[in-house]
Amino acid sequence: MRVPLQKALLWAAAVVSFCAPAWKAQENRPPSGSGKPIAVVIERVQGQVAYAIESKVVTKKDVGEALRVFANLLEERGANSVVLIFLDGDVPFNELREVDGIAGKVGFARFRYFVFGRDRRYMSEISFIRRLPFSTEPPLD
Repeated sequence: MRVPLQKALLWAAAVVSFCAPAWKAQENRPPSGSGKPIAVVIERVQGQVAYAIESKVVTKKDVGEALRVFANLLEERGANSVVLIFLDGDVPFNELREVDGIAGKVGFARFRYFVFGRDRRYMSEISFIRRLPFSTEPPLD
C-alpha cells in the first residue's frame, strides 16, 4: 500500500512540530557535569575539623550529612562535575582523602586538591600522579 506524497509530508510535518519543542529543550540543557565545580573547604572550626561543602558546614563526625549534601549535588550537577578540595594548612593532610572518599562513595570521580595558608594569601595545587606502595626507596622516574 502506497501512501500519497502529500499525506506522508503532512504526517512528517506533524511529527516534527510535535517533537521540535522537546528537541529544543534538550539542546538548551547543559550536559551532565558541565556546571560549576563543587568547592569543599576543610578547616578547623571551634577546634574540630569541618567541611564546608558549597558553604554548607558539616563536621567531620557527621559523615551522614556530608553524604547527603554530596548526593544532592550529584543530582543537581552530575557525576562529571569536578570537586575542588581546599585544605587549610593547619589541618592534617589525610583529610583530603577523607573528603574525596566521601564524595567518591556518592559517585564523584573527578577531584582537584589545593592547600592554602592560614592568611589565605596563597594556595598550592597538589597532584596525585600515581599510588605507590610505601618504601624508603621509591622509584626516581
